[in-house]
Amino acid sequence: MKKQLQLFLTPDDEVELSAILKEEVPGIQFLNGNLWQEYPDCRDGIEYCETGIVYLYFGSLEQLPTMRRKDGRVEGPTAGCVIQVLRPIVKDEVLLSGRVAVGIDDDDDHMRDFVSRVWRCVRSVGKIGVVRPDGKIDKHYLVGHHARKTVADGMIKIADRAVGLHYETA
Repeated sequence: MKKQLQLFLTPDDEVELSAILKEEVPGIQFLNGNLWQEYPDCRDGIEYCETGIVYLYFGSLEQLPTMRRKDGRVEGPTAGCVIQVLRPIVKDEVLLSGRVAVGIDDDDDHMRDFVSRVWRCVRSVGKIGVVRPDGKIDKHYLVGHHARKTVADGMIKIADRAVGLHYETA
């Protein structure tokens, strides 16, 4: 199963999402990237991560598949047992989209349950849908509540990071 949702989240939306995830998915781990000096770098929430990509993991860190690289650093997984969160970024007063994505085996019930709970939490911090330049609604995007207000107040615009299209909130 592969699943993804494009995200427009401000730092305040990230704080809200982290709090909801910790409440609804007790034991969730926020991994600061997937390359560490010695041990997996766990943080208290998405907002505390320094990397542009955060991995959500649910389980014992001792069971997290890792590999020691030739340079001595430890590399963690990017799929299969983790959910990837590519964090949105602001550039020149434009909030560029991030995404939440996962690829797992269809018969992995543990991960399917984890993914389902995380997706519910993600959907709770915003509203699905943006207005494309052609006026149609695109439901592949979620705009966080704080991002929506910031856009409505005229403080930032939103755009897809990959294709550069500018959108309006739905």
